[in-house]
Amino acid sequence: MSGIGQLHQWVIIGSLPDDVLLKIFKSFVDVTEIHGFASDEWRTLVHECRRWRYLVFTSPRHLNLHLLCRPPMRSVKEKLDFWPELPIYIHAISYRWQVGEERGDFLAVLRLNHRVSGIHIENTSDSTWETFAQLIQQPFPVLTHLWLWLCYPIMNPISRSFLAESAPCLQFLHLDSISFPALPNLLMSTTDLVRLSYNDIPSSGYIL
Repeated sequence: MSGIGQLHQWVIIGSLPDDVLLKIFKSFVDVTEIHGFASDEWRTLVHECRRWRYLVFTSPRHLNLHLLCRPPMRSVKEKLDFWPELPIYIHAISYRWQVGEERGDFLAVLRLNHRVSGIHIENTSDSTWETFAQLIQQPFPVLTHLWLWLCYPIMNPISRSFLAESAPCLQFLHLDSISFPALPNLLMSTTDLVRLSYNDIPSSGYIL
């Protein structure tokens, strides 16, 4: 019993080795795979001290770092200019953009298709969806998570050229109230897909 006290000694976090700190960081900032949401809590870590900042930015893949862009997007350009060139995760729920700079920021992020790794759009305005549907015709080579839920049926089918008919890195796909009869063609390219959900399919979107 004389050694029990040693089990309760306080440990200064600064004395922990790098690999232990990275495990702690990963549990703090990792992506929530079930829902496909990304976290930007890593920004808290990099402001703590120089050592933590170095560990975070030298381990972007291990920590699955993302630059989270969500409305209001007035600071998107500042994020892109200030932070390293990390993968981008777009998170827009119940989004009704204002005409002007904020709309331009949204479009600018979507045009960085080579960096967009996640898109979560839910219950947006008709104009937002129409613009998004046009921009999503191009390839998104690093896209891993895609969640589209409009909360009201879209009768016009998604174009056959959606994602340029290729999504080689896609792992999570959720479609809700969206007509997409050409979905099987896209799925032929999704060799890494692990989760697929397609709900409330409009009559024009049934797959035969």
